[in-house]
Order: sequence, then C-alpha cells, then structure tokens
Amino acid sequence: MVRLSDIVAYAARRRSLLEYFYGTNRMYYTAEEVKRLMEFVDTNAVIHKAEFKEVDITIKDKRGFCKGHIEFSFADVNAVESMSKVIELLTFAMFSGIGKMTVFGMGQLKISLKS
Repeated sequence: MVRLSDIVAYAARRRSLLEYFYGTNRMYYTAEEVKRLMEFVDTNAVIHKAEFKEVDITIKDKRGFCKGHIEFSFADVNAVESMSKVIELLTFAMFSGIGKMTVFGMGQLKISLKS
C-alpha cells in the first residue's frame, strides 16, 4: 500500500539528491525535516479515496510497479507552512518523477486540484 507520506518522503529524497549533485543553492532536506513532513501528512491529511493496483510491466527484470490515485485534504488548514511544503514537494514530483526506474519513465505523478 502506498501512503501519501511515502510519496512526500520519496519526493524530498529525489529533490535533495538532484539539488546536491546538480544544484547551486545547496538547499536540501535533512532527515529531521523529512520526518516532520511525513508526520504532518500522517496526522493531518484526510484520505478520501486511495486505490492502487499492480501493473503488469517488467523493465530490466524489475516488477512491482503500481498505478493508482489518492484523493486527500488537510484537516488543519491553519498549518500553512507545512501544507505549502507538502504541495511544493508534490508539484516537484509531478515534474521530476519519483520512485524506482524513474529514468525509464516510471514514477510519474499527476496533480489536480478541486475546490
């Protein structure tokens, strides 16, 4: 089962690695920051719907890819700083991809906002 906090953690790791190796700002997440963001998501994100299923794809003898979606909202709308960091990471992940085999086109995210 894929949790929203897992996606946030993968996005933070990917962003930190790309910034470390290719960036100039040296602005990456510490382990404590990632842990705080994951805890925030676990405690404040209300999951309305989550569906994931494994897809029948094999790339370089690797399996275990999944497809799905998560619909969520935040319970504490006053935690603007944490919410903006989570949304920033999800937006970054949409452009860069996350998870295994990203360079082969896997790990794509699509974000849509509903009012």
